[in-house]
Amino acid sequence: MNWQAKFYGGGTVYGAEYADDWKVVHRKAVDECGVRRFQGSKYIQSRIRECYSQISEDLKLGRTVLFSGTPCQVAAITSFLKDKIQVNGRLITVEILCYGVPSPEVFQEHIKLTESKYSKVKKYVFRDERLGWGHDYIHSAQLENGRELYNCNFLQAYASLFSKRLVFRESCFSCKFASQKRCADITIGDCWGIEHIATDCLDQHGVSQVWINTDIGMQLWKNVKDRFYTKQCNVAGLLPYNTVLTKPADRPEEYEKFWRLYETKGYKYVLRRFTRYGKTYVIRHKIKRLLEKMGLKK
Repeated sequence: MNWQAKFYGGGTVYGAEYADDWKVVHRKAVDECGVRRFQGSKYIQSRIRECYSQISEDLKLGRTVLFSGTPCQVAAITSFLKDKIQVNGRLITVEILCYGVPSPEVFQEHIKLTESKYSKVKKYVFRDERLGWGHDYIHSAQLENGRELYNCNFLQAYASLFSKRLVFRESCFSCKFASQKRCADITIGDCWGIEHIATDCLDQHGVSQVWINTDIGMQLWKNVKDRFYTKQCNVAGLLPYNTVLTKPADRPEEYEKFWRLYETKGYKYVLRRFTRYGKTYVIRHKIKRLLEKMGLKK
């Protein structure tokens, strides 16, 4: 089957993009320009509800549909369509390796605080890779006044809330999709640990891992694989560096405290309380290190 002809001959693609209010929504694209809006990491829970009926209608009209999202979103779409419509190989699902879904509300508050401190945000990047792939998640923002914020303490403070898993949904800590058993036709994600697995594949622009899970996924992959440099790797070698393939994210000890303080004192308070952006955090951790050196705390 010529999948490229399928898409350019009337197929549709569904993916996540920013809305005007900095919420992330799943939308439909029918051309390459539309698909490009889905590019780039967006570490926020996306709103997907409107897509269910659209995907169902596209399939009823005989169109080929490619849906991309988190594993739980893929599972939701396939469950919704089950017994409702004969897909007959026309639905292709692509999932990202997901470590946890952050709260859209907290990100909204982050944008509001950014704009109150600096200027209206025109573009926000969760992973600015101008220094290359593999660096810590560097955030950047383009502002309406022409200024750029790049890797500054304020933006990286929000990034640390993500890396500490404090802004994840509660359900992410018991995610049933955090295993080698995948629910989509194709799984994609960063290939962490590639320097230990296949040094000849290491590239400063990034290396991805691609899992082909079904016959439909294999048919699509055969049509595009010649565009990439690929190497088959042993799955066992990936597991130590990609924990999402073995278990859900660990729930932080301060998770409940974070959300209690967020609800009662607001985003600015927890940003200072739980990250290096705030003096309170710095003082607490200096005291903690001092006590550890004195043998009074482990």
